[in-house]
Amino acid sequence: MVSGGWVSSHSGVSLHTDQPLLDRGDTVFAVVHGSQPRFIVSEIAEDIHRGVRFVRSNAARGSVDPDKFGVSGSRAVPAVACFYPPTDFLNWSEAGEDFWDYPPTRKYSPALGPRWETQAGRQSWGPGISPLCFVAKKMPLTRFIQGNADVTVPLYQSQLFEQKCKEVGAPFKLIVKSGAGHSYPGWRKDVTMLADWFDEHLLGLTGK
Repeated sequence: MVSGGWVSSHSGVSLHTDQPLLDRGDTVFAVVHGSQPRFIVSEIAEDIHRGVRFVRSNAARGSVDPDKFGVSGSRAVPAVACFYPPTDFLNWSEAGEDFWDYPPTRKYSPALGPRWETQAGRQSWGPGISPLCFVAKKMPLTRFIQGNADVTVPLYQSQLFEQKCKEVGAPFKLIVKSGAGHSYPGWRKDVTMLADWFDEHLLGLTGK
């Protein structure tokens, strides 16, 4: 999924990022979604769902198995891998601090829509757009990679998700990069790590 700060464009499609997957013979579909502020988070999510449905419905044309998809993002697929994702908009860097109250991310608030401009709106809207609220035992195998020096999306976000997964018995693993911030140097090389993980859980290959 080509996305950063809820902004997506065709210019963001990177052969360098996809190369570890392509080297293994994987087929990569780059999904470009509508961007904020024209589209808010809930609309962006639906756009991504449509992208996945399109790929699945055209799987035969790409000679791919529609039941063996891995997504760097979200959707009903067998495996999900994310770099430093937001998971709870009402508890951002600590309990009770919402996305609006955290200065480094306030500039992204237009992506959350007009309801985010009031405290009451944030409390009613937050659970519906927070991935943490949708954690379930039967969710796909999920892996997060995040630095412990990330000041844009605090590590607390991944830790909350990890805790919730443990509570419900959902399959999850968090990899913490020591001293790494948001979009840390070398993060693209860690796509190789995700490629290994996809090979293991989608294709049953081990030992790479």
